[in-house]
Amino acid sequence: SSACLAGQIPQAILSGDIDAACKAIEWHKRVFGDDYYLEVMHHRTQIEGLPQEAQADLDGVGARQQEANAKIFELAREMGVKVIATNDVHFIRKEDGPVHDRLICITTNANINDEKRLRYTQQEYLKSEEEMSALFPGHPEVIANTIEVADKVEAYSIDRGHVLPKFEIDPAFL
Repeated sequence: SSACLAGQIPQAILSGDIDAACKAIEWHKRVFGDDYYLEVMHHRTQIEGLPQEAQADLDGVGARQQEANAKIFELAREMGVKVIATNDVHFIRKEDGPVHDRLICITTNANINDEKRLRYTQQEYLKSEEEMSALFPGHPEVIANTIEVADKVEAYSIDRGHVLPKFEIDPAFL
């Protein structure tokens, strides 16, 4: 799929190079055929007590994402590519957002009170189908397309213990 906002196609869109975005889509379609999908995301910031300046920074990312999403939907129609709804997942449960926020502080050596530190929207958790549908109410097809991708994944099970190589140890080594 086309990846998040940092991906080739969203970056081309945001830089105003729609021709480059179209060329990238065409290339991926040639390589992957009907198994290539364009991605849209939407991380709504809902952090209580977040300073206004930090909120504005996160909302700016959201505004760029919405700009990219709008063009992705347009290009998908024009170029015959399906769109899937995706979500960055950095933690499993919504209530783990504040813990993740503190982990970011630890890993970046930042003070939790620093308004200029790296922040996430705290929406980077594993969302349910209903939560994802609510993010794209005008595009129910993105959920169906996402399920289509999941259905393409080959099911398998590992029904035996670990398989490890056997090494003969040279007796001289012992």
